[in-house]
Amino acid sequence: MRVIGKQLSVFINLHITSTQLAESQQFSAFNQMSTFLVHDLKNVLAQLELLSKNAKKHRNNPEFIDDAFVTIESASARLNKVLSHLRKRSLQEHGLEKTNLTEVIVEACHDRMHNSPPPTCDIKMEDEVFLEVDKERIKNVFLHLIQNSQDATEANGSVTVSRVDKEGFFVVRIEDDGIGMSESFISNRLFKPFDTTKGNAGMGIGAYDAKKFIEQLNGYIEVTSSEGVGSRFEVYIPTEQ
Repeated sequence: MRVIGKQLSVFINLHITSTQLAESQQFSAFNQMSTFLVHDLKNVLAQLELLSKNAKKHRNNPEFIDDAFVTIESASARLNKVLSHLRKRSLQEHGLEKTNLTEVIVEACHDRMHNSPPPTCDIKMEDEVFLEVDKERIKNVFLHLIQNSQDATEANGSVTVSRVDKEGFFVVRIEDDGIGMSESFISNRLFKPFDTTKGNAGMGIGAYDAKKFIEQLNGYIEVTSSEGVGSRFEVYIPTEQ
């Protein structure tokens, strides 16, 4: 009876521990999902706030009106994506579609054009490259990287987005002449989730999410930077999946 009692005690403790671990993992997954959703919502809010701010000055400009409709359409698509994630209760369920990567980069540059310094997009639309991918997520990768370069650069500085030729890869280079980063920061903090230098304005997951998504495509991101000189991000996406 003593042996049976000990075995029963071990089993009960193991069951309790397993239950607690499962609950902890569920809370961790929920918190991570919530953080990513908040990150997406903050991006949509930033788009709409910028539109509202510029409307006071440019509301009578026909080109601004056209851009406003494009921005609203983009924000609507992102909100629908967020609602889809909530319904599925998972951030891993994404719809793949045949996507022109060149078009995605040009759209990302256009969406960030009203922020300073506006990015210079040195990419030709006729250089089409198609891939089966979640279009919204791949666009978010470049939106985030361009935004990071803008945030690190003075308004009179420069952010340039261009293509780099490399066989077997679609390579995009995002380069700025901003404040730059140390090797230690790149190695230890740049792609660390929930670690942000933006205080309450940032969630600390944009770079992490970008890196993880590109790696899911069997690609990678190379970063070179010098403090006080600027940074260069090169995103490598294999064109054959």
